[in-house]
Amino acid sequence: MGLNQVRSTTGGLISASRASNVNTTDATPTIIDTLTLGANSAGVIQYTAKGVAANGDAITISQIVRFKKASGTLTLGTPADILASVVDAGLSGGSIAISAASNNINVTVTGKAAVNVSWKCVITIL
Repeated sequence: MGLNQVRSTTGGLISASRASNVNTTDATPTIIDTLTLGANSAGVIQYTAKGVAANGDAITISQIVRFKKASGTLTLGTPADILASVVDAGLSGGSIAISAASNNINVTVTGKAAVNVSWKCVITIL
């Protein structure tokens, strides 16, 4: 899925964002979104994600993190909570996380065994 871009009046990129969805039925980690970064780039990523089960139990989080890709190496800073992770009892053991892998930044969700969870993630890159 492409990024929705916000540009200044002079045409410079201010930010870009997109939304992704996935469903899980077990506790297998699943990548909900991947950003592939170009060489020698740096910036800030903010993501907000939620997972909701059919009974209304939910997992929510919102974090911001700095990234840098230089000389072929991608590094992420320590994610800071905008909204700390909240997990309802019916989805205990579930999680949402951001990580760097090769040239990509991944947001990964993990549901709960035998529970259908609908996930949504919105990422903004600056």
